[in-house]
Amino acid sequence: MRGMKILGITAIALAALAVLPGTAGELKDDDGHTAAYEKGRIDVPVRRNDSHTEKYLNRHNSILGKIKRNESKRFDIVFCGDSITHNWSRERTKKEVFGLDVWTNEFANLKVLNCGFGGDRVETLHWRLANCELKGYEAGAFCVLIGTNNRQDDSEKIAEGVKALVKTIEAAHPESKIVLMKILPRDDIHPPKVDAEVIARVRGANRYLEEFAAHDGQVAWLDLDPFLLNDDGSIKAECYIDRIHLNPAGYRIWARELKKLLGLPK
Repeated sequence: MRGMKILGITAIALAALAVLPGTAGELKDDDGHTAAYEKGRIDVPVRRNDSHTEKYLNRHNSILGKIKRNESKRFDIVFCGDSITHNWSRERTKKEVFGLDVWTNEFANLKVLNCGFGGDRVETLHWRLANCELKGYEAGAFCVLIGTNNRQDDSEKIAEGVKALVKTIEAAHPESKIVLMKILPRDDIHPPKVDAEVIARVRGANRYLEEFAAHDGQVAWLDLDPFLLNDDGSIKAECYIDRIHLNPAGYRIWARELKKLLGLPK
């Protein structure tokens, strides 16, 4: 009997340890999709599990903290994405490398929330949103830019994942406008990390996403290609820091076109 009790206590302790990584900090709610997690699926939320998982969960908890501390319980714009979004409000030693000055100046009179995190894929951003990043506030609009890191997935699969993510936002915020952004141009071709075929496959999702946006009354499509591409189809290097991430000039274009779309003052 004593041995059974010890085994029982051990099992409970092990179960608790197994849960901790996925429920760090303020992570308390089940996202409702656990049973649907399948390897290779990007149309359901999937918690990140790589060398950056700890930073991913820390970022998630930081966002939840900002939501909790927002006494107005409302944001004018909530930005959802990967490092391209995250870098907009980040500061490094050389602040001008990222977009913090643009973020501060362009949104000085607005209540904004940055839910971007570097390296996120469609499904791992979806997990963060499904796990409380959509709770506890109202929002005038969401701005979604995601998909460029889904390098292993085909165009249609990426689009299906993004559409599922948007539907999750719509279910939580049926009164909010959702600005779905065209996956941005890039040409950071340096094998074996990425090549022209991968870029074409990722960007190929855009044709499906644009059609989706055209038939969803809650979604508006934002295409920055005309401002980030030259006439010959090459990217405007003056808008990028590394031919994938935007610099302040690129962020100013994004802010200008987004505010124009939402009817906000310049």
